[in-house]
Amino acid sequence: MKCSILHESRGRMRVHMAQQRMTLAQADLLEYYLAAQPGVTGVRVYDRTCDAVICYSSERSQILAALSGFSYAAAERTDPVPEETGRALRRSYEDKIVWTVLRRIAGKLLLPQPVRECLCLCRSVKYFCQGLRCLLAGRLEVPVLDATAVTVSVLRGDYATASSVMFLLHIGEILEEWTHKKSVDDLARTMSLGVERVWLHTPGGQDVLVPVSQVRAGDTLVIRMGSMIPLDGRIIRGEAAVNQAS
Repeated sequence: MKCSILHESRGRMRVHMAQQRMTLAQADLLEYYLAAQPGVTGVRVYDRTCDAVICYSSERSQILAALSGFSYAAAERTDPVPEETGRALRRSYEDKIVWTVLRRIAGKLLLPQPVRECLCLCRSVKYFCQGLRCLLAGRLEVPVLDATAVTVSVLRGDYATASSVMFLLHIGEILEEWTHKKSVDDLARTMSLGVERVWLHTPGGQDVLVPVSQVRAGDTLVIRMGSMIPLDGRIIRGEAAVNQAS
């Protein structure tokens, strides 16, 4: 694939891919392809700018050869990317935060004061109800403090402070949700099996070590004691103890 070198230093190269737009899937394909190259110590692909930053310890010519020989179609066939890489999740919450900030700026610049006050009153109902539910349940928690700060500011007529408090609380909610989902996503990838090769029992009675991507429905696999069970299947013979803690 054609690309141009934007910046280069010892063991580090930033290249721009010759394309107008890069999808999230293409960015993942390029990143996993480059990360699998010998001598590459780190890769970061930026889909917005179609750039890639490569850190390497091998010869420069090897990296250039890998870049020139790259194609999305071939990479999709030979280097499958995990279903969940975290890039789409990260992008969705980055966009959510950006749009929240832009709406806040646009509202302060374009909306008249009476409209902003009405919107502030409508948004404050959410926090007031959350705090009231906590008090009725006999709990003194964070929603009560949030509701107190917003309600006091509204009652004093300080709508700017109430609006700022609710804006910061909303940003905090987005970051909290992002952190939770990212933690779950990272944990799922950490606990994944990561089995690349399995023993395939051929019709001739031999056990052949093959990539797990070559296994098809109906094949017979040999799972030895201490090995991971890589795929769903049915036990046809043999006995073993299986650790089901994970």
